[in-house]
Amino acid sequence: MSSLTISAFACVLISLGFVLNDVELPGLFYVICLASGILILRDGIDYLRGRMGSFDPVGIIGLVGVMMFFVSPVLQRSWNYWPFLPDLSQADDWMILWATLNLLGILIYRTIVHAPFSRATVAQTGYTFNRRRFKIVIALALAFSLLMQLYVYSKFGGIAGFIATFTERQSEGLVDAAEDPFEGMGLPMLFAESFKLLIAMGVIYLIKGKPWAARNSTLVILMAIFGVVFLFFGGLRGSRSSTIFALFFAAGMYSLWIKPIRIKFIVIGALVASAFLTTYYWYKIAGTDGMLAMFDSSYRANFNSARQDASKYIVARDMGRMDVQVLALKQYYEKDYDFSYGRTYLTAIFAAIPKSIVPYKPDQITKEKTEIIYGRGSYIPDSPRQTTLVLGQFGEFFINFGLIGVFAFWIVLGLVVRRLRMWSYQWQDWDVRRFILPVLTLIPILMLITDMNVLLLNMTRYLFFPVFVALLCIRKRKPVPVLNNGAHHLAVA
Repeated sequence: MSSLTISAFACVLISLGFVLNDVELPGLFYVICLASGILILRDGIDYLRGRMGSFDPVGIIGLVGVMMFFVSPVLQRSWNYWPFLPDLSQADDWMILWATLNLLGILIYRTIVHAPFSRATVAQTGYTFNRRRFKIVIALALAFSLLMQLYVYSKFGGIAGFIATFTERQSEGLVDAAEDPFEGMGLPMLFAESFKLLIAMGVIYLIKGKPWAARNSTLVILMAIFGVVFLFFGGLRGSRSSTIFALFFAAGMYSLWIKPIRIKFIVIGALVASAFLTTYYWYKIAGTDGMLAMFDSSYRANFNSARQDASKYIVARDMGRMDVQVLALKQYYEKDYDFSYGRTYLTAIFAAIPKSIVPYKPDQITKEKTEIIYGRGSYIPDSPRQTTLVLGQFGEFFINFGLIGVFAFWIVLGLVVRRLRMWSYQWQDWDVRRFILPVLTLIPILMLITDMNVLLLNMTRYLFFPVFVALLCIRKRKPVPVLNNGAHHLAVA
């Protein structure tokens, strides 16, 4: 049976589940979303059938995409649920336009990523580490990152004090205000959170070749230990993605450096990640008070009504971007907003630079997003009346370049994914560049769900220190001819 047939069958089953749970299937909007889901899930089905590598971005986007372009938008429209946004219940025409643009975009994207390319062209040269130097450098880097994390905790009176400060920050809504207690801690936190990738890279590099390294039990134990460690290096500041992404990177390093992870383990990992997203949601919105709300619903009455249903919020916001993007389409064309023509991309560069280095930063995409929600002229720098909602690159390309930008986004996404696939085939299994492939694989996923300033901030956070460490230890590895029984072969020096 073809993957397209299985994809169609799966999406029909999902639709049946909607009907059995009294979910409204809103006419043409549903039909277009269904078509998008079938097309994008086709890649996910190929992935689940083992026809792609464990960390092939095409397969991962196939699974993420069915949520973003089918499940999440249909459910959100049926629920009439628009957290922190104006009511969009009468914006069906704009939702249909949004769905149509994405359906056409998916067709463009799949044409690009599935265009033939030679998988036989394997790079004969590559890079490896000076093992002795690597041990010294990674030890020093880990010690420095650990000291930075201890410094951060000490500023707030230890781990308990840090958690209490975060809880107060969330309860008093200080996230965007000048009184944010974490203001000025960007650089120490940047170095501290690098510990996650450094420890994963160091451990996985050094255990390669050990007889027990390729055992499934080793993988499970490593991921469990990493999960606990990673919580203390970024997770306690409420960032679920900080922990989930770091585990994704660690699993990718293991799969690309030691042994490919079987799909069933990836599915189990995805289920565990989903459970973590749901439970840690409560800590993210209110710290320890939120954890109490997870077990006692009476605590939830203290939260914004849009936040009280975790399942709806996660489906609409963590797994979709339809509402904010539809609002952008509606506002820009109904109220004749001016396009930004690349401004948000230029200012995004400053997002990755801590304020301790560059105190002044120009207005970023928060300006455009705030005016989309609250109206033209509503943005005031450093005012609490700003939004932390994200547009994703569909939305950011649109507010900069209009409908042409939407199609440009899908073209760029396809080209990025295609390049990542080519590297995964070209870089040999001993090439240490494979350590950064899992981080690079995150780029197309971030393109779907985040704004450029967040994307650059994450790439800086996850790549800057590890790449710097790697550059101190790297050496080029070249092929040399050797004679074997009268025949010339290539061996790697």
